[in-house]
Amino acid sequence: MTNANQQLKDSARELRVLDKRSDQAASRALNRAIQQARTAANRDIRDGLKLKSSYLNQQLRIAKKANSNDLEAVLSTRKRGVLMTRYPHRELQSGGVSVNIRGVRVKMPGAFLMRFANGRTGIMVRVASAAGKSKNGEGRSKGLETLYSPSPSQAFSTVMPDVKTLAAARVIGEYERLMRLKAA
Repeated sequence: MTNANQQLKDSARELRVLDKRSDQAASRALNRAIQQARTAANRDIRDGLKLKSSYLNQQLRIAKKANSNDLEAVLSTRKRGVLMTRYPHRELQSGGVSVNIRGVRVKMPGAFLMRFANGRTGIMVRVASAAGKSKNGEGRSKGLETLYSPSPSQAFSTVMPDVKTLAAARVIGEYERLMRLKAA
């Protein structure tokens, strides 16, 4: 009887070790897949928008990594619009600005470039409300509006289904690979 009890205890210990290894492999697989999903999302967004990879890497961030106690990894993006000057742009000699957003150059005849107090440059247009008063408050930007393009989160939402499919396949493949390594 003592031999059977010892075998039962050994089997229970092996199951706990296997369960811990399984959780570790799953968390590592998730973390590797989320990094690959970030890269794939960056590439897919750049296919549609003419943004720099380094800028998108700042915007697409891994908000949460998985660990063996919490098997969840989260990829998030900023919800703020992108200044149009982040895209290839130039000031036109005839006045105005042209911007290349999705492979198409858009001309904005009334727009101009303006340097902000923080050192960034924005594309601005003059606007006024129906009553003849400015839309913005008092100050340097009175009567001016800064032009923004869609945010990275909007572009990410369009590529997310493809990225999810890719990430799911990568998680399964990586998990199986890690479990084979642990078994060997």
